[in-house]
Amino acid sequence: MAKREFITMAPDWRCFGERLDRDEWARRPGRDGCDAAYFALGYFGYQLLQLNISDGQRCLDYLQSRPEVDSSRLGCMGCSFGGTMTTYISAFDRRVKAAVIVCYLSTLTDALGDRGRANTCGSQFMFGLRAAGDIADVAGLIAPRSCMVQIGSDDRCFIESDALEAFEHLEKIYTACGERDQLVLDHFQGEHEINLDPGIVFLEERL
Repeated sequence: MAKREFITMAPDWRCFGERLDRDEWARRPGRDGCDAAYFALGYFGYQLLQLNISDGQRCLDYLQSRPEVDSSRLGCMGCSFGGTMTTYISAFDRRVKAAVIVCYLSTLTDALGDRGRANTCGSQFMFGLRAAGDIADVAGLIAPRSCMVQIGSDDRCFIESDALEAFEHLEKIYTACGERDQLVLDHFQGEHEINLDPGIVFLEERL
């Protein structure tokens, strides 16, 4: 992105990169560090996902403070948990004018294991979401702003059929608000990975 002349910030989210919790606490065999962090933060009244969303919004604050940044042209792109953060930050903060959600859009049916899988963790958990809607409904809050969804044909984390079902739901939201042309599907041949060039071109066009 930087080579294509985007001013780029790539944060480490809580439980990832340099912000991993200590191994002796979170990385025991069979223990998910994100789940451990979610429970521990809950004792103090925090939700892990909300803390990460807040961190992302502080990134937007910092970018806006830079004289070389056009604050009217902020975008967000991420794969896997980066896709989670792209979805939630873009949904909740209208400063994001274009979003590229990569290998994350899915359904709670898949997350809860109703199809024989269970694909979720403490970092992705949004309290009460099932009572209000689904993951695509969160992504629908990005409308009417521009959004690309990338789905890998051989993704074994967020599987193709489930992701396409979620995209169909999101498509109905964009159609209902009269902005279907602001939503783009990049259904690419690949695994759990970013399809970089189409994502960058999309952001160049929409920003």
